[in-house]
Amino acid sequence: MHKIASIPGDGIGPEVVSATIQVVNKLASKLGFGIEFTHIPWGTTYYKEKGQFMSDNALDVLRKFDACLFGAVGDPDVPDHLSLWGLLLKIRSPLQLYANVRPIRTFPGTKSPLNTAKDGIDWVLVRENSEGEYCGQGGRSHIGHPWEAATEVAIFTRVGIERITRFAFETAQSRPRKQLTVVTKSNAMRHGMVLWDEVAEAVSKDFPDVEWDKMLVDAMTIRMVAQPSSLDVIVGTNLHMDILSDLAAGLAGSIGVAPSSNLDPTRKNPSLFEPVHGSAFDITGKGVANPVATFWSAAEMLTWLGEKEAADKLMGCVERVCEAGILTADLGGSAKTQDVVNATPEIGTLTAHSPQESQFVGSSSGVFFINTVRRAFGSSSGEFPPPEDTIVGSESTPHTVHEETPVSQWEYDPSIACVLGQMPPQHLARDLMMVYFKVWHPLFPFLHGPTFLHAMESLYSEQDQDQPREVSNNKHNTPWTTIFQCIFHLASLIRPDLQLPPECRIQPPISASMHSLLSPLTVRHDLLSLQALLASQLYLVATMSLRTASTIGGCMLRSMLHAGLHRCPFRYRELSASSQHRHLRKRIFWSAYALDRYLSQALGLPLGVQDSDIDVCPPGSPEIHKPLQHLPPPPNASSIPQPSPSEAEAAQARKETPFASYVQSGQLTGEALELFHKSIYVRSISQTSILVLTTSVHKWWNSLDLPPSPSLSPLSHQPVEPIDTDEAPFNYTPFFTILYQHLLLLLNRPALSLPNTTPEFASALQSCISAARHILLALKAQKDSNQALFWPGFLSAAWMAGLVLAFACQLGQYVLVKGCSEISSCLDFLRIMSAKWEPAKHCHRALSLLLRAVSRPDPPTTINAAATNIATASAMGTTITTAIGTLSNNNPSRGADQSPLTNKRKKRKVDSSSYPHSPGTTGMGIGVDYVEESLSQQDAGFGFSTVPGSGVDIGGDGSGSASEGMNWDQSLDLDMNMADLLQEGNFDSLMDLFGQQYPTF
Repeated sequence: MHKIASIPGDGIGPEVVSATIQVVNKLASKLGFGIEFTHIPWGTTYYKEKGQFMSDNALDVLRKFDACLFGAVGDPDVPDHLSLWGLLLKIRSPLQLYANVRPIRTFPGTKSPLNTAKDGIDWVLVRENSEGEYCGQGGRSHIGHPWEAATEVAIFTRVGIERITRFAFETAQSRPRKQLTVVTKSNAMRHGMVLWDEVAEAVSKDFPDVEWDKMLVDAMTIRMVAQPSSLDVIVGTNLHMDILSDLAAGLAGSIGVAPSSNLDPTRKNPSLFEPVHGSAFDITGKGVANPVATFWSAAEMLTWLGEKEAADKLMGCVERVCEAGILTADLGGSAKTQDVVNATPEIGTLTAHSPQESQFVGSSSGVFFINTVRRAFGSSSGEFPPPEDTIVGSESTPHTVHEETPVSQWEYDPSIACVLGQMPPQHLARDLMMVYFKVWHPLFPFLHGPTFLHAMESLYSEQDQDQPREVSNNKHNTPWTTIFQCIFHLASLIRPDLQLPPECRIQPPISASMHSLLSPLTVRHDLLSLQALLASQLYLVATMSLRTASTIGGCMLRSMLHAGLHRCPFRYRELSASSQHRHLRKRIFWSAYALDRYLSQALGLPLGVQDSDIDVCPPGSPEIHKPLQHLPPPPNASSIPQPSPSEAEAAQARKETPFASYVQSGQLTGEALELFHKSIYVRSISQTSILVLTTSVHKWWNSLDLPPSPSLSPLSHQPVEPIDTDEAPFNYTPFFTILYQHLLLLLNRPALSLPNTTPEFASALQSCISAARHILLALKAQKDSNQALFWPGFLSAAWMAGLVLAFACQLGQYVLVKGCSEISSCLDFLRIMSAKWEPAKHCHRALSLLLRAVSRPDPPTTINAAATNIATASAMGTTITTAIGTLSNNNPSRGADQSPLTNKRKKRKVDSSSYPHSPGTTGMGIGVDYVEESLSQQDAGFGFSTVPGSGVDIGGDGSGSASEGMNWDQSLDLDMNMADLLQEGNFDSLMDLFGQQYPTF
């Protein structure tokens, strides 16, 4: 039980100390350590009543405690020198609290007033606390006479200087930068300050790993303002550091957040912890005092008492509150003291049955309050059931502690293998595994490579494949079987030459096979099951079974929440001391997050998890939550060379670059969906919000550190030198280029539904044209590099690019010859993709129709009505088949107003006469005879013949052979239900880009 003397003092002291005691008591009851605060009423009020600031036996009283928590001292009615010397200094000197430590840091959500501190401030100021001008030596004589004299004798002793300097060097040695600055004034104070310099020089020899320098105090003020990043730990005299520490607090954002520790490093006497700010009588009683400085002082006290975990949790709460904008007036906010206290609740409980299995219950369930009540009854609550069981009940299957790495003695689960296929031969499995970890793993690193290899060795080694094996009941069989089969199939999609034998393939239909996995994989919420669900979801996405992937993602999301993966894994000691395990939890969560964002955009669904629900640092970002240090380091840890934290973080960041970049693109995609595609009841789109999001997209792209692409050059059909894809690393530059340009399309597409006479429409159209052309360049680079078009987003990007170019050509806003050539390139890519994804065939057919339409010269006037019917039918949700049927059956003598669909919705016609025609043509509409000719080929497909009059070859191989294109089309066996194309792929309605106006945008 830690016994703490609480001395609130004067002014706002009682307010901030009371708030701090509330928070510390919460931490103590949560973490299970004992702490007891005893109120001591010393201060100005005590002085006014008894004539002294504290009792006669004050020092004996304090020596009974482990530490003191102090508020503030000072009253407008009492001279400051009386209150300071009567209370605070009367405690510091006799108890030999010679080390005054003041950490200074800029919190998330707050900002330094210095434009030179772009990355904030992070200093530790060490103040000598018992000597110098504050030692109390001196006096006054000849009082009341003109020659009255006053002396303040500054005393510096070698022992005093050496002990504080040594303490400062030890503090610097414990910090990553290992840097110390010694502040004196030895040029003018030739005795005491010169002694400081000499002692510092001598002590430094005992700390060769600490880089140190000396600074005159006046020059130090300039350095703190002009070069804040050059400082780390600062030590100086009592007077100098008293001034500099207040300056430092102001430079960090506010003196209201600065803590102070008055330490006796020998631990013979209780140390005292206090906020730096004063009593602030101007705001006393208003409930607006900033308690952060006292919270931080209490965190320093907890660290001093050995409760490091509680200190880290308290500082984590403080940082989250500041980052959330819950700030008092001194930090530019409007929150009150109690608002800050109420905003630092526990985040729930996490019970880890093993490193692989955990259960999370959030604090909103009342679990924290149940613990509070239970502990209030002390020992009488010994038979009290676990609070989690009173909230959610016990699971039907009790959990037991499992092995750390569940990869031993496992085998393929027969019930899963009969659906997903048998294990492939070892040589094939090895090759497929290498392909997967080269291409897929950098983007979705939800597996731990060494563990996967261990599992593979366990599967293939020491087993006679010709002998029947006894069926095992190992609960790891099901998830590992799922993981292996999905990994092998994902790799096989990229390398068709590594085909799995028929008995090793997933049984069709894929959606039914994957649905059968939900029950065995969601019954537990362990990491291995989540990895299996992720592997199956990624395979479904890769095969464009998006609806099934979304269903599995929904189940997986709930399992992740149950396991607490959305909460920072560094906060819970129950998760073991393995940093690898904690990072794996983060990677699993962010992989699922990235897939959720993709599916939400592709299917037009609400986001599965909101950014505001997430309490995990993104990949590639600094870990703002300090890892728990509740366990001692492993034996001989100091003998093993370890990279410095900065080097380790840099190496980890480089390794996670593709992953982190893709997660960031997912975050931006989610913001775009929230901006443009929320319910119309809450949607509010301002030009400012669009500009802010567009800026974020450009900033993300400009900050990417990607290798140059082998072939991001103008579109050409010239062959390039093939690249040995087995040896070369996978180049993600085309992939991220397409992501970036597709994001720009996503941001600009809504404006294309505005009237085409508005500047917003014109600007958005040109931006979309540019994005479409860059998408084609990136696709060409991917293809020329002999890298597979592995991601289904490539299909969506190619399809949208083709639509944009066709739309621009139809409106006369883009050069027809260039547009047709680039649409032809889109068709080439769609043809390649059709071998893998069924929707690509429908996209190819639709875009072929649009290309023929924009390329056909001089249409009859009646076609405008037919084209209008297409747009109207699409807007009403009817199938494109109906609209095209209207075209083919349209009587030239029949006007547009005679169409049965004409009056069902107000529509905007595109007047082709208002746009310039291309050379050699007199119009840009769709000729009836040409459309009828196209429709007459419906059973045989659209073909790939040269478009009449355009000089553009739409053929897939550039040969211009109509017969070859016709044969390929016949093999597709396409139907004309274009609505199915739009629904199954969830692409934008085909004709939404052709002039339909939606005022909600």
